[in-house]
Amino acid sequence: VLINTESVLNEDEFVFLNKLTQNTWTKKDQRNIRGMSLEGVYRLLQQLFDLKLSKKAFLDKYDQLLNKIYRDRVQLNPGVLHILNDIHQKKLKIALASSTSHKFINVILKRFNLNQYFKIVLSADDIRGKGKPDPAIFFETARKLDVRPNECVVIEDSKNGIIAAKKAGMFCIAYDQDGSIEQYKYNSLADYSSKDFEEISKSIFGKLSCPTNPLNYPVKINQDNIYLFLSDYVNKSDYYSDFLLSELYKLIPKLGDKPLRLLEIGTGRGYLSIALATRFNNIKVIASDIDPHSIALAHTNVLLNNLENRIKVRGPANLFGMIESNEKFDLILTAPPQMPTTQKILLKLARSTAPYHITTSVGGKDGQRIIRKLITKAPSFLKPRGILAF
Repeated sequence: VLINTESVLNEDEFVFLNKLTQNTWTKKDQRNIRGMSLEGVYRLLQQLFDLKLSKKAFLDKYDQLLNKIYRDRVQLNPGVLHILNDIHQKKLKIALASSTSHKFINVILKRFNLNQYFKIVLSADDIRGKGKPDPAIFFETARKLDVRPNECVVIEDSKNGIIAAKKAGMFCIAYDQDGSIEQYKYNSLADYSSKDFEEISKSIFGKLSCPTNPLNYPVKINQDNIYLFLSDYVNKSDYYSDFLLSELYKLIPKLGDKPLRLLEIGTGRGYLSIALATRFNNIKVIASDIDPHSIALAHTNVLLNNLENRIKVRGPANLFGMIESNEKFDLILTAPPQMPTTQKILLKLARSTAPYHITTSVGGKDGQRIIRKLITKAPSFLKPRGILAF
């Protein structure tokens, strides 16, 4: 964020990593590592490209590359000194939380005389290499500043940084330097975005002393961390979802390790889909809803949990149109509200090839009436194959 590493890294780092991966490194790969720690980059290269180079040799080579970049080539981004001076004069605490190692952080701080501004300086080195999008560095920064996470403002320029900031429940500003946030959809996770530090200083720090975001919170389910935005427009109750999760955690392992396709109708904010995709690596999900607020919220939560390759959110549209005729599913989840078309939709899905079809009613007496009629109308499809739970 402080320095214009983007253009330099896009050239030098790309050549370096492309050579390590036998010319298979892509521009998309390059974008995906922005904000990661070197430990994280090394693990990714091992997992995806079967890198044989030892960790020490990799870090030594990277050290030579970054030494040249940080000492000679990078410059401060326009407006950095303006915003640092402005925040400093307002007597707000300023911290630097970077995935870069302390060695190169210190090079930049000394080279541009920035030490005076930062009360706390943290690197991924300080949290055992847990780089963004893991929120650990931001939680530790808040602890050292002696403030609550929702009292912090984070300025970030990468998707991994934005995800980490929002996982920590912090107010996040996306600094979009020359289109550096490659996938604009991640801007939607941030609370504010701008290409100008002076504008950020005037708009945010000129007006807010303590911006908060109370509608973002982490949920821990059986040791799995998932992160969720809430909304006044979408039901926040999870009592029926918790029941389903407990049953699904027992059922899904019995289906084996084969790839499983899951359809969830009435996904709301995506709670069930995200919890299942986080726990089971073999699951891919189509999460659908007809409510535009639910769809927007589910899409945001999928991005927040970095699951966009595993969960596709569909809608709002006619529920019949959400499912392509050639799509097959191993598991269908439905939570029908009181709507006249629900019975027809479930009857159609009951005749699908999905071996498991789990339905829960959240619609009171009308919802229970629909479920009872479904059991009566389609017993030959549902009883041998699925589970119905009131």
